[in-house]
Amino acid sequence: MHPAGSPAVGAGSPLATILVPTHSHAACLPHSVGSALRQTVGDFELLLVGDGVTKDTRAAARALAASDPRIRFLDWPKGVRKGEYHRHAALQEARGQIIAYLGDDDIWFPDHLEIQLRSLRRADFANTLHLGLGRDGAPFFTGGSLLVPAMRQRMLGERYNLFDMTFGAHTLAAYRRLARGWEPPPPELGASDLHLWRSFLSEPWCRVTTAHTPTGICTQTHLRPHLSDVERAAELARLAELSRQPAWVARLRRSVSWRLVAGLFFRRANRLLAFR
Repeated sequence: MHPAGSPAVGAGSPLATILVPTHSHAACLPHSVGSALRQTVGDFELLLVGDGVTKDTRAAARALAASDPRIRFLDWPKGVRKGEYHRHAALQEARGQIIAYLGDDDIWFPDHLEIQLRSLRRADFANTLHLGLGRDGAPFFTGGSLLVPAMRQRMLGERYNLFDMTFGAHTLAAYRRLARGWEPPPPELGASDLHLWRSFLSEPWCRVTTAHTPTGICTQTHLRPHLSDVERAAELARLAELSRQPAWVARLRRSVSWRLVAGLFFRRANRLLAFR
């Protein structure tokens, strides 16, 4: 259990803490963090959690922290695996009422934080729909729901992750009730975010919900390791620009809604038309 002396969230605390783990995506970082700074809800703190960052990533993180007082850069040495313990340590310093996560090579749509805050008014753990890029760079979405018991059981019992870290959020109070927070997952699981999601889903007190709409894009560059950081950043910049256009976001969401209604709700990879 987390220490009883962990700081409490009180009056004057920001509505949200945004946690962005980073290691080596220096060129992508300004675009991902930029999408957080463009949120319709601006009452947040943003923690850049450095896990043995490269020289260029350190420079990018420091520049971002200097540009906005809401941003703090936690420059820690390389930790075990992907630095999961650093994320836990960062959350001991967090002051937000909710915790939202953003991959350093992903982006949010402008209303992501607003939607997560709304979801967590009556829940402890929430997600929005996972919108990602496949091995060929084509977009797809994952249309499951935490509201479906069979889906929660699948996440608990199989090596199946319904949504990436970028689409998950929870209250800080719920995190501090967990017996196990961020930590390296067992080798057979692999995914550290799924390991944390299971910590929530296994608790009988944990209230869950899903907002059935995409609120960001996970570039999933691990599926395309041939891309350089500069190439990834160019792709992210294009997607970030599209996400700033309300008509484009609305059209994308209509396309996803149509496919959900059409009966594809539980298919793993629902293909969409190419982004344009």
